[in-house]
Amino acid sequence: MRWLLVLLSVAPVFGSPVCAECHDAIYRKQRVSRHAQALRPYAGSRMALALGPGTSLEWAFGAGAQGFTAVGRSGGKYFEYGISWFTGPGRPGPTPGQSGRESPGVFKTPEEAFACFRCHSTGLMRDNSGGPDVTAFTPGLTCERCHGPGEKHVAAARERLPASIFNAARLPARASVEVCGECHRTRANLSDPVTVRFQPVGLMASRCFRESGRLSCVTCHDPHDDAVRSDAAYYSAKCLGCHTDCRRGERGNCLSCHMRQAALTPYLTFTDHRIRVY
Repeated sequence: MRWLLVLLSVAPVFGSPVCAECHDAIYRKQRVSRHAQALRPYAGSRMALALGPGTSLEWAFGAGAQGFTAVGRSGGKYFEYGISWFTGPGRPGPTPGQSGRESPGVFKTPEEAFACFRCHSTGLMRDNSGGPDVTAFTPGLTCERCHGPGEKHVAAARERLPASIFNAARLPARASVEVCGECHRTRANLSDPVTVRFQPVGLMASRCFRESGRLSCVTCHDPHDDAVRSDAAYYSAKCLGCHTDCRRGERGNCLSCHMRQAALTPYLTFTDHRIRVY
């Protein structure tokens, strides 16, 4: 599986607008999703408008659902800025894991920087140091970030020939979750509260996942669209697709008993995906 994940990480970019020739509805939905907005140049970003310009800040990570974190360079090394912007309260605060120091923040090794950019972009390659080459890539996740190179697929489709392309939704449940987990993580200590950020970890530890053999991320989430964060009834309906004999679920909220919200900081809240009775 790892060779496939690496391939998806560094695949050449053919261009998502071309995908729209056949998949227009999916393209229009995905291009405005949080995945697609996961990385932007700092200058002109919503974070820059909120915090002001930063001479060494180059990139704003995050789509703004919960906030933004800036990354810059100093002395040729990437660093994670110590101040982040949090959408809920509409204010800045310490970047998670940092004390709030502004300059320069926490420096990253080239490998760490590459990993950060890889999960927030498409078509990323390494520079001579092993870090991210930001001279020729696409910020944010586009079609080829998850489906792999599209050139042969498009050429075949235009010739009306069989046109296959990688689709994680067709994989067995565990393999499908592992593809999402390349960025959303698949390994962490379940006893560590921060693990709630890494949804695949909790999901794969849950009894629903282990015993069903078919529960995956795409069971409940459209990968081309944003998660439905404020509609418990939407997800309860998904639960009732398997738990047909559950009467309590008919009241419209399975999550309050089995997938509670967990606050890591005063500004960051996540849904616990380790489905269980608390």
